[in-house]
Amino acid sequence: NDAGNSWSDIEGNLGGENGPSIRSAAIVATTEHGTYYFVGTSVGLFFTNQLDGQNTVWNQTGITTIENAVVMDLDYRRSDQVLAVGTHGRGMFVGKVKPSVSNEVEDLSQTPTTFQLEQNYPNPFNPSTNIRFSLPSSAIVNLTIFDINGREVAKVYSQKMINSGNNTVTFDASALASGTYVYRIEAFPLNGGAAFQQSKKMTLIK
Repeated sequence: NDAGNSWSDIEGNLGGENGPSIRSAAIVATTEHGTYYFVGTSVGLFFTNQLDGQNTVWNQTGITTIENAVVMDLDYRRSDQVLAVGTHGRGMFVGKVKPSVSNEVEDLSQTPTTFQLEQNYPNPFNPSTNIRFSLPSSAIVNLTIFDINGREVAKVYSQKMINSGNNTVTFDASALASGTYVYRIEAFPLNGGAAFQQSKKMTLIK
């Protein structure tokens, strides 16, 4: 209101000693539903449609897609109400902002824009762990586990057709001994695009 001469604390329920760090922000002016404010934090994406100083209430959105990833950058295009969300570790998301009368924002698109294999969690683990990967298009997938010497010890997926999106599979290593293992994904897009391959290490401690 005054060219930045005065400022107001609007952290609200995101503030406090244990509050997340705020990495990015976007003012989203919609045609039919007024103005919404988005903030990218170290634990996901939040929004509000009412700034009320320290009483501001921020609600998390993109829970099933962005989850609790660090949101590094936000950019809004008013002409078609598209919000782009850049994360650290979860890739890039785009979605149309369509606030409803219930004051909740429609979830963002679940389709990632790049192939990606993420670090398993938990890691180290005993005896099972989750392996998450992203497919921008449907593909035939191999997901294989090797010991540290390169010997194949388990096959999670073998020539399995998987639709585009963010996928999580649980690997049970009950039959394996403690040690460091390598998991490798191979994805062959059904649309004829370039094949994708990536490997990461994980540690089993019994």
